[in-house]
Amino acid sequence: MAIRFLTTTTVSLLAALLLFPTILVSSDGSGFCNMTQKGIVACKPVMTIGADPAMPVADDCCTALRVANIPCLCAQRSNPMIKYFGIDPNLALSIPSRCNIGSSADLCKGLKP
Repeated sequence: MAIRFLTTTTVSLLAALLLFPTILVSSDGSGFCNMTQKGIVACKPVMTIGADPAMPVADDCCTALRVANIPCLCAQRSNPMIKYFGIDPNLALSIPSRCNIGSSADLCKGLKP
């Protein structure tokens, strides 16, 4: 019985990870925090748990982040689902400065974690 639960849980988790970009994009295409599916997919490698912090950020990621709703993204840093989707919040918060958009400390200033 424990093995069946573990297998079901593993399959569910894998399905959620594979659907991650789809889950975060609304039906009107505006996306999660105004990021398109393409932008989310482009950013995922540099914010995945265990990713190399020196990995270059894809141009598509930076482009998407420039039009993103930054306060909305900042609000996600304490969302427990972030780690469920394999995202390291510290790596995610490093992306704006790596894209020369500004530091997350400045962009998220005054916003609750």
